[in-house]
Amino acid sequence: METYTHRRGYVFYRANMRRICSLCRAEKLYHSVKKYKHGLMLCVPCQDVVLDLAEEAITLQRYRG
Repeated sequence: METYTHRRGYVFYRANMRRICSLCRAEKLYHSVKKYKHGLMLCVPCQDVVLDLAEEAITLQRYRG
């Protein structure tokens, strides 16, 4: 937990909530890891990789006819 102070001297404790990406297994802040309905959790770079692979697969299917 981190400690944050306010201007008037109050101390607030804030937990650093984290999630683990299912693909790269990195522990990242919870707001940068998206949790899908089926339980898969992906960070932003891994989401980009999965989307690129899906686009490439669609493109290859079009060329095969």
